[in-house]
Amino acid sequence: MFDAPIDLSDLPGYQASTASRPRTAFLGRCSTKDNQDPRSSLAGQLAEASLLLGPGEAFVAHFWDVESGMLGLDERSQISAEDYARLGVPVPRDGGLGELLEAVERGEVDRVACERIGRVARDMLPSLQIERHLLSRGVPIDCASFPAPNSRPPPRWPRPSSRSSRSPPQKEHRQAARRRRSGVPRR
Repeated sequence: MFDAPIDLSDLPGYQASTASRPRTAFLGRCSTKDNQDPRSSLAGQLAEASLLLGPGEAFVAHFWDVESGMLGLDERSQISAEDYARLGVPVPRDGGLGELLEAVERGEVDRVACERIGRVARDMLPSLQIERHLLSRGVPIDCASFPAPNSRPPPRWPRPSSRSSRSPPQKEHRQAARRRRSGVPRR
């Protein structure tokens, strides 16, 4: 009844689509300074970052640390694997920030997802340095707390009125009283 789809492979410049799902890695960090529970904090971060995945997608790797976000980039990911195992965090761990950067260099990751940029590093400069490094390798970092590019902006709340806090009838009443006292005739 129907013919086969048109074969376009003989057209000049034709390239077959090689689009595939991005290999997305999870990046998390739980602070030691804030006395956070790493089990609940990292599980929550993973749940939030999972919202960035498309249907049927899964993280190809999980990179997270339990340390202060104030540490310098060269001081991150220094805790041993045995110490991490003792924490009992219900999130698989393929390494920390250092191992993520190595995986990016090896071309094993196409995209990084995290809950929010503060989980990468507490200070803005190290966060931006990591983001810039990833982007220079063609790897975007997406944060669940930020809207996706080209998404609809959140609905705007009504702006507060620039009028005084008094209701209009009360304001008019006070203005009329002032006019009476000053002898200005009523309108």
